[in-house]
Amino acid sequence: MNRSARRAAIIGSAALAVAAGTAGAAAAAPRGTAAPDARTLTVFAFDINNGGPDPGFIPVPGTNAAPSIANTNNRRPLALLDPINGQYYAQLDKYVSDGSQRFNGLLLSLRGGTGSATVNANYTLSHCYGAPDGGGGSTTNVSAGYNIPDDPHYDDGNCTADRLHNFSLTASVQSPRFDNTAMRAAFSDWRLVGGFRKTTGPWLTINTGSDIALNGQPGTQRANQVLDDPYADQSINPANGGMRFLNPAAFSQPAPGTLGNSARNGIRGMGTRSLDLSLTRVIRLSPSRDMEVRVDAFNAFNWLQWGQPATALNNLATFGQITTAGPPRAMQFAVKYRF
Repeated sequence: MNRSARRAAIIGSAALAVAAGTAGAAAAAPRGTAAPDARTLTVFAFDINNGGPDPGFIPVPGTNAAPSIANTNNRRPLALLDPINGQYYAQLDKYVSDGSQRFNGLLLSLRGGTGSATVNANYTLSHCYGAPDGGGGSTTNVSAGYNIPDDPHYDDGNCTADRLHNFSLTASVQSPRFDNTAMRAAFSDWRLVGGFRKTTGPWLTINTGSDIALNGQPGTQRANQVLDDPYADQSINPANGGMRFLNPAAFSQPAPGTLGNSARNGIRGMGTRSLDLSLTRVIRLSPSRDMEVRVDAFNAFNWLQWGQPATALNNLATFGQITTAGPPRAMQFAVKYRF
């Protein structure tokens, strides 16, 4: 069976094959324990006792009932192998260290300055791709691992922390010390510092929002992508004020008992930008006393910082819309007296 067929195929027989080979060892091991030599980046879990939907080949034992969410536990591999003892087991995760991620990046830096001004700029062009991030040394929630235990690469995708473009700039300038007494008192020794950052948006995964595959693992199931361009026109929905960022028509729910064809972390989300400014001055009152005056402006230009869209396809009323935003401009004033 080719790769694309396996993605769409019902995964019950795959789950059975894994359970038959590892059920005994998994039952004897402490649940959620990583191998002693596991690397933090690559430790990941998969449910070796998932529901394994297969309407054609795995009927519910002892009945003629069709597979459903209600009889998930009856279709788990341990229940099928040993109905008497297997009925006492639900989710059963095994921790493995077989994942890897590959990062490639280019970093450009610029630094310079004079007696009264400095500038630092950094630009990173990078990409990271590989297995899901995993849980490292911690215990993750059960049924949140590989969708197809014998085909971990089905869940390969862009890294969660991946940002294609990342640009940051910090600069400062200090006012000169004037000879005129009045000018010196009013305008000398002020320092303005600014920090600007702009990054590409995070990756998004389009989830089914429900247990379409009937394997008891709804949180990791992905939708089908049916259009090459998944984005909407970024118009505003008058009903809730949200931005239409993703086009609902670009996605569809998989057929019952199957997994979707969209990639994990396959859609680029909304990018971000920010500019913070700080204006300070230290006023010398005597050789041992001074006073610092400070004004800070966060998101100084009051840019609207859109959040990320809803990605659960089972709620079409809000799917693809961004209804959250970051904080608006905030300013703070401070005076510090030192003696």
